[in-house]
Formats: sequence, C-alpha cells, structure tokens
Amino acid sequence: IIDTLVGVMIFAELFLPPARAEWVPSHIGGGGYIQRVEFTRDPRVLYTYVDVGGLYRSDDAGKSWRMLHGSLPADHYEVRGVSADARNAKHLLAAIGSPWQAPQGVFRSTDGGATFTKTAPLRFAGNGNWRWAGQVLARHPQNPDVVLAGTAGDGIWRSGDAGRTWKPLGAKDAYFTDIRFDPRDPSIVLACAMPNREWSFLTKADRDYAPAFWRSSDGGKSFRPLSAEPISEVTPLPSGRGGWIGIRDAQVVRSLDHGKSWQPFSTGLPDGPPPANSYTHGSRFQALATGPDFVLAGASDGQIYQLSAGTTRWKPVYRKLILETYIGRPWFRGGLGSAGWALAEIAIDPRNPRRWFMTDWYAIYQTPDAGETWQLSMDGVEATVIHSLAAINHATGELLMGMADNGAFRSEDGAKRFVRTDASPTNAKGLAPSPSDPRRVYATGPQGHDWVANQVYRSDDGGRTWQKGGTAGLPPMDRHRCNAVAVHPTRPDEVWLGVSGEVKPGAGGPYQSTDGGQTWTWRGEGLPTGPALFSDNIWSVDQPLAVGPTGEVLLVSGERGGAYFRKGDAWTPLPLPTATPREVYRWDSGFVIGMGDLGGVVRVGTDGVAKLFRAEAGAPLAVAPGRVIARAKTGFAVWNALDGWRVVSAEPAHRVVRTLAIVGDRAVAGTSGGGVFWMRLP
Repeated sequence: IIDTLVGVMIFAELFLPPARAEWVPSHIGGGGYIQRVEFTRDPRVLYTYVDVGGLYRSDDAGKSWRMLHGSLPADHYEVRGVSADARNAKHLLAAIGSPWQAPQGVFRSTDGGATFTKTAPLRFAGNGNWRWAGQVLARHPQNPDVVLAGTAGDGIWRSGDAGRTWKPLGAKDAYFTDIRFDPRDPSIVLACAMPNREWSFLTKADRDYAPAFWRSSDGGKSFRPLSAEPISEVTPLPSGRGGWIGIRDAQVVRSLDHGKSWQPFSTGLPDGPPPANSYTHGSRFQALATGPDFVLAGASDGQIYQLSAGTTRWKPVYRKLILETYIGRPWFRGGLGSAGWALAEIAIDPRNPRRWFMTDWYAIYQTPDAGETWQLSMDGVEATVIHSLAAINHATGELLMGMADNGAFRSEDGAKRFVRTDASPTNAKGLAPSPSDPRRVYATGPQGHDWVANQVYRSDDGGRTWQKGGTAGLPPMDRHRCNAVAVHPTRPDEVWLGVSGEVKPGAGGPYQSTDGGQTWTWRGEGLPTGPALFSDNIWSVDQPLAVGPTGEVLLVSGERGGAYFRKGDAWTPLPLPTATPREVYRWDSGFVIGMGDLGGVVRVGTDGVAKLFRAEAGAPLAVAPGRVIARAKTGFAVWNALDGWRVVSAEPAHRVVRTLAIVGDRAVAGTSGGGVFWMRLP
C-alpha cells in the first residue's frame, strides 16, 4: 500500500499540473460608491453593485456579501444596473460598461452569478455621470420575461425572453438614467434621459446628450418623447393615489398625467436648489422609493423624508442611532458623520415595509425600524482602487497600502485586515519604507484632497501617523507631480523623488533629499533634457525609481521609454534586452525591472548590466529576499532559488491588478476597483 501511495505521489508530481494558489480578499471596509440593493424571491438573497467595484451577492439578507465579478471578464467591473427575475433568485441581469472602454453590455446569469453570458453589446456608464440616478434595467411587474434597458447613447432596448435576446426601440441620442413600469398599469412606462457631456471610447471625443422624457403606452413595445424635462428618476405614488414623483434639478416634483407635465412638490422639504458643485447638500435630492402607503425621498446629506398616504407634506425621518462596525470592529469611516453622503438609493423590502436599505459614497446601511436605527451592512464589499503596496516587516507580516480617496492603510497580519492610518494623504500614491529603519516610511499624495500626487509625506512610526515633508528645492508643485519615491537601503534620511514635467533644473526629473524629505536637490545631470520622464497621472501604475544596495539609482521611464543608471554623480543610459520598462525595485544584489505588456522581467547588477530574467512576464511585480512575483502569460509567476520560475496562480477574482507586494510567505495584490487580495506562496 505504501509503495502504491508513493508511486501515485511521484506520478502526480511529475505529470499533473501543479495546484494553483487561491487569492483571498482582504478586509478593509472600502465600499466605493454603492448604487443599488436588489431584492429577490428568496429573502436571504440580495444583489448589489458598485460604480467601479463590480457585483456582490448576499446570502444572509444583507449582513455580509461576496464578490461575483470573478465570473466576468477582468475589465468588466463598472456596473450600472442589476435586475433579478421575480421567479428565481438565481436568474440575474447586469448592465455593465464604461465610457473609457469599448461597449460591454447586458450580461445574464442563471446560476446566481457563478457564470455570466453577454446577451447584448450595449453602452452603459457604470462610473459615468448620473450613475447614482434611477435604474436602467426594468422588468414588467406581471411578466418578468419582458425587460427594458435604457443605455448611454444606444437607445432603449427590449427583451421578451428574460434577457436572452434584445431588440432596439430607438432613442439612440439619449443618455438614460431611469426606466420604470407603472405597477398599477404596466402598459405605461416612463424613461428619463438627462443632459450630459461624456467622453466616448468609440469616437475618442466628448459626446453631448440633450435632456428628454419618454413614455410608452404599450408596455414598452414603443416609446415617444414627451418633453425636454431633465427628470433624473421617477417613482410611482402609492397604489390608489395615482401620479408619479420625480427629481428635476435635484428637487422633488410631481406629475398627475403620466409624465406629460411636472409641478413642484416640496412642501416640508428644504428650500432649493442646492449650491452648484455641492454633492452632499440637504436640498439636493438624489433618491426616491415607494412603499405600500408612503414615499421616501433622500437628500444627498443623508437625510430621508417620508410622505404618507393622504398627505402632501414631507416629514423628516429622524435617525436615533447608527452602528458602524465592519466584520466585528469599528469601521474606518465610522464616527465621521458621513452616513448617507451623496446618497444613491433607498430600497424598501417588499416583504417588510419597515426594513430599508440606503447606499451612498462609501457604504450600505439597513434599518429594521423605518429609519430610526441603522446598521452598517457591507461586510465583504471591498470596492476600492489600490495605488500602492509596500512590505515593512516580513517576520511580522506588516505592510502598508495606499488607496484612492481614503489614504494609507496598515496591516499587521499579512494583509488579512487593513486599518486606516492617521493624517495620511487622501490618495496615498507612492510608498517607500526604509529597509534599515522600519519606523521610517515615505509616501506621496495630494497636498489637500485631490486626485494628484504633489506632496511628500513622512512617517516615523512605521506608517501609523504621517506629517508633510518640506518643499524647499522642489519646483512649484501646483504644476508638477511626484508619483514616485524611493529610499536608500541603509540611510533612512536619503530619499529620491521623481517629479513630472520637462527635464531640466528647477523643473522635472529626479530630486534627492538627505535630510529626511525636508529639502531637495535636483539630480538630473546626464539625463536627456526635454519631455517628461515621470508621469503626472496619479492613476499610472509605474514604479520608476529604485535605490540599489550601495546607493546606485535606477530610473525607468514609461513616459519616454528607456532606463538610466546612476553610479556616482551622473546618469548613463542603460541598454535593455526587451520592451518598455514600467517598474523597478531593488532586489538582492541589484535591481529587477518589470516590462509592460508582458515584455519580460530583467535583472540589473550594481555594475549596470541588464539581462533578461524571464520572458513573457512583466509588470506589475514585487520582490522580497530570494523571491520575485510577476505577471505572467497565464497568471502570476514566482521565482525562488530552489525551483526557479513557477506559475502559481491566476488573476485574483479576475480583477485588474495594479500593484503587488510580498510580505513573509504571502503575495499581496492591489486591484483596480476590487480592493486587496492575498495568497500563500509555495
């Protein structure tokens, strides 16, 4: 028996493909702009989606959620609408797409989101303007096989077979934000189209849309425009009352003639309109919902108002308590008074009209008592864009993560859970821990709250707290950017910064500080002058600077292409054996470079000699003593001294990986809209 088992083990090792490691989502509590909660026939099953974070499903009535976007192609993560079939909780339609990509379309699942099939290549804007308004997929309340889709520039489409096939109904010049059947008379359908200017991937230019309000009187078989009213969303008044409530110019209005005309309907509501460019204001209304005998209207500061049957005055719903815990611990945004900011939707449970959900910029909340008490209800929703990852201590599993919008986070358990740090930049772009002093960390980010990196930050306690560094010697940072930062391996006060802009003294190029980031000196001697070497875009995924074991500096430029090596006081071009470099890191006795488009991984010695290390691999990559992980053609490949290169995993949940790190025995991946994932390395 023993001989047989040994034989089986040897056969498996020699002839069977190695098992792939599984990526596990980290716990952060980053929700992103959550748009909608969809109820189903099964009271335990709910669906939700996030503007840049994909699809999620709950199997415990909204207490916790799990990702579904792993069953969609990697770039299909901007969701604009979800519709569940009233007959079967596993039958689901999703409207997916982005203005900055080729049109995606309607996707259909019949297994609860385990797999999806594209059924219509239509344009939607999951992260576009007006994404919080209404719903762009609508089902016939008596015949769920009939589904309508309002697109972003492709018109209205109709399906008569639950989303398997679709037919166009016209209105191709409209940017639809809401489409609704009248539950009392499903022959009536109202559709809202808002004025908008949005960039188009197809034309590579802005496209303008005029406002229009459309109506169908034949159950959605045809539509005609009623007016140019800019109504962003609608909801029917409760049964027996007739009429509709809508939002026009962020104010509540009413129609008693199925959308032909609208009148103000705001008695009891704050006076409007709200100030321009104020997205969290008490008089800016963004959400409507209808219960059995009441209507709710939500302002973008989180205040909800209720209109009861038989009345014409709105009354505020007062919150007595908000509990904000995420997976058993205080939520990182808790206590900031932001519940309901930029409120996107209010959803009323069709089985229990006192149970509501509310979604906003960051989170999902639910109330069991008609708005008196609320509980954060987003455990497992991790829809965040990750800028950077950096290991601090391999023995303890400490590492830092930089997130878009919410700053720098710290993990002390190998990326299982992240905690927000104090006074970090709101967009923590670059992260550079000192190899010789784990207390010292540098970061780059905005001077205030913006999507730029134009300020250096410094921490002297391992990234727990931060303070701004100095700017003496730098060019005007209101016009320049600094996404890249690197620190000397043995001198924690020596730090290098990559500044965007034309390469010349007092402008763009590399800068060095020897006093912990307080003063700076331009160090571009020997570099080619002219166009920028460093990106000014915080969404770029380059890591273009590294300091070697004895102070050598290696610079790679994704902007201009090429690499430059500094040993002493001047830079020299570094010939590379392969394509455009994207990332460089100090590693063992030199450097390692990751190329874009899987153009290869390159090793560089302290003598400035570059050699191909692995073909068909490239950025993003990460390093640790004795190990490298890099994107490969079929997933991610790891190198270590024992067995060379091995492909060990696929993409984590089919997400777009922006940045990688190795901490201890784990690889950590930061994604574009899906948060952070980790896996154990072989």
